[in-house]
Amino acid sequence: MCLDSNNLILNLEAINFRLFVSQSNTSLYVFELIPQTLNFGLGKYIMWDVSTLLPGFQEGFATYIYKLTHSGNIGSASFSTLTLFYADFAYFSIVISFLFGVLIQSYTNYIFSKSISVHRVIFHSFMVLAISTTSLGSIG
Repeated sequence: MCLDSNNLILNLEAINFRLFVSQSNTSLYVFELIPQTLNFGLGKYIMWDVSTLLPGFQEGFATYIYKLTHSGNIGSASFSTLTLFYADFAYFSIVISFLFGVLIQSYTNYIFSKSISVHRVIFHSFMVLAISTTSLGSIG
């Protein structure tokens, strides 16, 4: 089997587009929609994304934004935690994001300041997965 360098380059280009262009474009969509079309969520949009951790299909905020910006097609948008906090709390989201970061770092320091056990690593891994999936939009 021979690796085609064109496919590798196209894959790298697609990954870079997803990371650096698509995510920022989706954030721009959110900034244009809120507050002109949608009201600030005051916590509702974050709860939509938390609900996607439950079994079965729950439409998260990222899926809702994708439908609004892509003529009703089904998919998922990815954007940063700051964008999600902005959708809920406007410019106060900068303070909330800072406090969220401090809380997560304090939690990590606390978990690993004591003796490291398998239970702590598994629990911490679950927390990181839960935060990453809710912070970057719905999966699916």
